[in-house]
Amino acid sequence: MQVYLCEKPKQGEEIALFLGMSLSDKKKGYYESGKVVVTWALGHLFKLQPPEFYCPEVKKKWDYKCLPIIPEEYEYVLGSKSKVQFRTIKNLLKKAKEVFITTDPDPEGESIARNIIKFAGYKGSVKRILFGSTDDETLKQAFSNPLSINDTQWMYDTAIARARSDWVVGMNLTMAFTLLVQKLEGGSRMKKAFAIGRVKTPVSMLVYHREQAIKNFKPTSYFDVTANLYDSLGNEFVCAWDIPEKHLDSEGRLLSEEFATKAADYICETKLGVIESFNEVVKEKQPPLPYELNSLQVECEKFDISPDETLEIAQSLYDKPFSAITYPRTDTGYLTTGFSEKIDGILSSLFTLDLDEKLKENINPALRSKAWNDKKVKVHHGIVPTSNKIDFSHFSPKQKIVFLLIAKRFLLQFTPNYVFKHTDLKIKIGNLKFKASCNVPVSLGWKAFVSDDDESIVNLPSLKIGQKVGVKSSNTLTKKTRKPNRYTQASLLMAMINISNEVSDPSLKKLLSDQDGIGTVATRSTIIKDLLGNGLLNLKGKYISPSDWLEKHMRHIPEQMKQPANSALWERGFQAIQAGDITSDKFVEFQEKFVKDAVINLNKIYLEVK
Repeated sequence: MQVYLCEKPKQGEEIALFLGMSLSDKKKGYYESGKVVVTWALGHLFKLQPPEFYCPEVKKKWDYKCLPIIPEEYEYVLGSKSKVQFRTIKNLLKKAKEVFITTDPDPEGESIARNIIKFAGYKGSVKRILFGSTDDETLKQAFSNPLSINDTQWMYDTAIARARSDWVVGMNLTMAFTLLVQKLEGGSRMKKAFAIGRVKTPVSMLVYHREQAIKNFKPTSYFDVTANLYDSLGNEFVCAWDIPEKHLDSEGRLLSEEFATKAADYICETKLGVIESFNEVVKEKQPPLPYELNSLQVECEKFDISPDETLEIAQSLYDKPFSAITYPRTDTGYLTTGFSEKIDGILSSLFTLDLDEKLKENINPALRSKAWNDKKVKVHHGIVPTSNKIDFSHFSPKQKIVFLLIAKRFLLQFTPNYVFKHTDLKIKIGNLKFKASCNVPVSLGWKAFVSDDDESIVNLPSLKIGQKVGVKSSNTLTKKTRKPNRYTQASLLMAMINISNEVSDPSLKKLLSDQDGIGTVATRSTIIKDLLGNGLLNLKGKYISPSDWLEKHMRHIPEQMKQPANSALWERGFQAIQAGDITSDKFVEFQEKFVKDAVINLNKIYLEVK
């Protein structure tokens, strides 16, 4: 007997119907037809045992005497609401000769299925079926080419390491820190826990530090100097002073108004400048990649759709009956070259919709943007439409918005490149150097179909090296630094992705790259939602601020937990597990050592509080 193991009942029904079964084949907890069975989990049937399993005393009262709780073996417990379904699955597996894992194609889906198989005691053949969308064409291809279970071992290892490290950090430090806060607050008056997490805490600190920057902000004046120039034909243009670094502060600003004024007066007195370099080159810019989940979430905030709601909507568009888009929980916008086989079907489906006619006219199915790159796709490719027929009468208004964003971004992959002439100019006026640059469109290409926030276009005349230009006038521009904005859910999500931009400590910043982030593509919006729900962050309108509670007690949080850079470096550990450079056990051991030290330090502070 073949058993197909799905993640949830709805997915089980969809797979059963795909395999040719009907609703009449449904039994209690599974579908069966001939020697084929489709059954399902209810999400995670097995969860890590709570702290009181290892130390019963903490069930009644948390106490530093029990901390930290470091299991010799991480034990699992079957959820009380999952027992009936697990019993059903276990009985089915006893009869199975072959099991196919058809849960979601990610580490969490992998761990859901493998834990069930493990605790059911099944020892037979297991294969993995991965599919990036739920339309019939994709499913046929995936079910015809099941993978060896070894090919997805890294998914399970990563999921196990993430779950155990989050448990040992979150459980222990939440208990330890809550005990400290309770004592600081006067004991029994505080009933709720002060949640500490490997990702949640550094995210809350991003918001805290942004709020402090806003409160402590004092505007600083700084200055630029521009020269209004003209050539022999009377063509006027503007250049900016290329201020030597020795006159700038650490942020690259000129703070001396007197020095700026002297430079402005000097170039007017000099009257003539000489072209030192003049370069013109025609460049092309390819269309933006198809969306991955986080970039889609950021875009949807413009339509008042929160990141968490965006994920829910995208998931609904992925699931049957719509099967309108590919798997949404992806962290890349790239596509595989093999996906090219589906282009004609997808375009045919999209062309039946009421879309921009000019965009349709500019579609060339033979074009291939930078999006097609096998090396950039690990498991899931970018979010794109499927070839399924779309009927917007069955969509909610927000579902339609999200789908059209995804569809338009996909269509842009088949439009011409944006072509522009880029000009760089350097001029010497006396002993001062000036510069200017501009981009002049030659052919808009894909840019004709997107809103453009670029500044107005400035043309520079055609000049030659050694050519003299006149100085008409000069300007000293006074500018002021701006107060930083509070985070929105989307901008906080982007900060989690590009964490190096949020780190000011030079010693930590140099350890990070542009690819370092905290959290995962599927969990970032949930983390923000949880922080808003547990009282550590506040949401007023669309802006996020720290709660009084967080501001009052953040100074006692272990320093390593506050640093987003540390969380990003820990995230690299999961990548190392995938690459086979470290085992999940070794990674968890590292977290356990950190927790032991952190609990000792928190206990010291606790004992010092009177």
